[in-house]
Amino acid sequence: MNNNEISNTLISLSPAKRVKYIRQKLLNQNQQTFCEDGIIREGTLKSIEIERMKIAPKIAERLTHKLGLEGIVCDVNIFLEENNPCHITIDMSKKELTGKSKICLEEMRQKITQLTPINIETDEYAPLIPAQSTLLGREANKDNLSQFNKTLCFIKGNKSSLYYLTFLNENELEAEINNKKLIISGNIIDFCSIFIIELIYLGNHL
Repeated sequence: MNNNEISNTLISLSPAKRVKYIRQKLLNQNQQTFCEDGIIREGTLKSIEIERMKIAPKIAERLTHKLGLEGIVCDVNIFLEENNPCHITIDMSKKELTGKSKICLEEMRQKITQLTPINIETDEYAPLIPAQSTLLGREANKDNLSQFNKTLCFIKGNKSSLYYLTFLNENELEAEINNKKLIISGNIIDFCSIFIIELIYLGNHL
């Protein structure tokens, strides 16, 4: 079905039935799936589709925005005017971009849940990392050490420290912070935990 055929079908429907038609026939979604992103509440959608609730301008704007994310481009008045010409365009590239964004966000969410939060209470690492910042780190293993090249790490032990670590050889790592350098033993990982910093929230702000 092309865009003109879809428009002709929508013209014959009431604004409420247009919502239902687009959801069912064009998106192939049930009410729960359509509402899962929170743009339109499921109860609101149900009331609209059975014509218990008239579509208000703000709801029409939300519907138009929601459909745009799904790749269906239309004017807000399609849900406000009985005699609207119902011009509609299917642009799946928008949905593909939105889908990719959702995937990236989900990957980021999963990654964050696997990281260890580290609270910085001191100004010792300022201005690079001010006090009240939060670091999210992934615990390193021995195999990771050889990959260190100015890798920001938090060493947790009797005296915890934050350094950029660089692998020199099996016995030595170079540690640097705020233009201060020192050499530390390569076996430090045997008695300390080393966290590779993945994300930084500066002063409790991203």
